[in-house]
Amino acid sequence: MTDLSSSIPARHQSSTVFLFWLDRLALLFLCIYTAECAIGCSGRWISFGPLSIRMLLFGCCLLFSLPQVIRQIKDIIRLPYFWVLVAFALILAVSTFIGIQNGNNYSFLFADISSLLSFALFPGIIVTINTRERLQLVMKVLFYSTALLALVAVTLHFVIALLTTKEVVILNDWINNMALGGLAKMPTGVQRIYLRSQIFLQVSLLFGIWLLKTASSKWEKALIWVSEIVMLFAIILTYTRGFWLALGFTAVLFLIVFFRYWKHCLKCAGILALSLIVMLGASWVIYRTPCAAVAVLERFDPSLIVIMPSLPYEEPETPEDEDAFTQAAVLRSQTLAEQMRYIGEHPVFGNGLGKNLDGLRTDGKTEYMYQDMWMKTGIVGLGLFLFSCFWPTGSVIRRYFKTPKEKRKALLDWDNPFAQAIIWNFGVIGVAVTSYFNPFLTTPMGILVVLLAATAVHLTNKDYSSKGKTMEESE
Repeated sequence: MTDLSSSIPARHQSSTVFLFWLDRLALLFLCIYTAECAIGCSGRWISFGPLSIRMLLFGCCLLFSLPQVIRQIKDIIRLPYFWVLVAFALILAVSTFIGIQNGNNYSFLFADISSLLSFALFPGIIVTINTRERLQLVMKVLFYSTALLALVAVTLHFVIALLTTKEVVILNDWINNMALGGLAKMPTGVQRIYLRSQIFLQVSLLFGIWLLKTASSKWEKALIWVSEIVMLFAIILTYTRGFWLALGFTAVLFLIVFFRYWKHCLKCAGILALSLIVMLGASWVIYRTPCAAVAVLERFDPSLIVIMPSLPYEEPETPEDEDAFTQAAVLRSQTLAEQMRYIGEHPVFGNGLGKNLDGLRTDGKTEYMYQDMWMKTGIVGLGLFLFSCFWPTGSVIRRYFKTPKEKRKALLDWDNPFAQAIIWNFGVIGVAVTSYFNPFLTTPMGILVVLLAATAVHLTNKDYSSKGKTMEESE
């Protein structure tokens, strides 16, 4: 991997004072952008006409990193991952043309493009987060911002127990109007608290396990523990099975890869499990019923889990007496069947961006993200999208097996940059698992995790490249 020039480390070393401050402004706005993604949900809680706060922060990140991108463009274009993103951009252009030709809804088409536009941040992120310390700073920004959102969700859970039905409706309307998410009453009576940025809960929970080993003080460890406990309870309160499945899957991967630290992992799992019992007990006390705990069991009702579409020409059955969750399951089944029908009509290049399931959906997207991408961009677009998301993960695996066996153990040392790159890629895998049921990997939030994982991999490749040169010079 090509070695990009390092960050401007000190003012007296910078070529110009202008570049010195642009470098720091780029880092500052990237941290703010990361925090907003972790807290701001859809990013429309503040808008200036057609521009949202997230779009403005995105523009600032591009603008302040642009001079360094221009300076290092020759190095950037040598990166294979850069050309993967270019290829994906080209197929998006083709899909846009197909969408326009087919008369797809322009607002849906624009929404599809804008949600994937975050990949354009890659060059700016690479030149800005160019040290391990900066990457760890962004990790902590993401971790503590997610913990803050989790604290809001947990606080809401306990406050709602004291509110009247009318007040809960007003609160839910406000959350919906701000495009943050929403509340939904579970059959047990507890309110499901769903905030879109909670996708980062499953990512940050794993970050916390790693940060506990690298914390520099007892106070920092205590803060991480509190954050972990709050985030675990918050992910339960989402009652989103996709989040739970992804967390469980990546936690198992975490244990397998870092098995040599099994005692630390077991200790963390035990403390978190006990803390969750305490939090559920506190909920039982304030609600005077174990509604929160019982609702967890109800979410595993097989009739509410739709993974595969119905058989061809088989219409999903609609129960006579159905609640909101059963209706949602029927809609998901119908959605999958309709998506597969459109995929069958145009499997290679798709039906174009902006394609909607008219008569069935009104939002231009569906919760089954991979089928949605296949329906719109064809198998070619879906394949390039998957390359764009999993190229960093493939690079990590390739680097591990290219390393001589006697040196692989050192790669998994807790303080090795390679281990940090693995943890970032666990985040990508978790978001990808969730995205089968919830469309997150095609949003700025999911793409941010992908790009930061790519940056982590790039930094490890830089280390290997510099070590290789040093060895050659010494020989």
